[in-house]
Amino acid sequence: KGMILLFKKDAGDRVEFSPETVDMYALQELILVAQIRLIIFFPKETGHFLDIMVPIALRILSQQKSIGLMILALQLLHTICNKIVNEQDLIQFKTAVESILGDLSDHPSSLFRQMVVGTRNLWSLLK
Repeated sequence: KGMILLFKKDAGDRVEFSPETVDMYALQELILVAQIRLIIFFPKETGHFLDIMVPIALRILSQQKSIGLMILALQLLHTICNKIVNEQDLIQFKTAVESILGDLSDHPSSLFRQMVVGTRNLWSLLK
């Protein structure tokens, strides 16, 4: 309990890395959490990776496959906007972020909608 199962072991000590044995959602969750933690603790150093992080979050949000992944993607965008010091690094993503978040503003979950509005408002403050 409390652990994320990433790989299912076969009978031996060997771990198989095939699509059938990898929990892709758990793996994506782990990657998103790692990115959030990197930005929190090393905002200057991770600013160079925004070209990778922001599109990943936007893709997850636009696919709308897993609410858990979508919440983590929102948290990633929120953390990026709060922690990255150089706003110029973020401006290039502003329109895309606001567009995707605008599409999610009518999500059935009121809590998720509140998170979307909060994150969208934060990005809209960028000049």
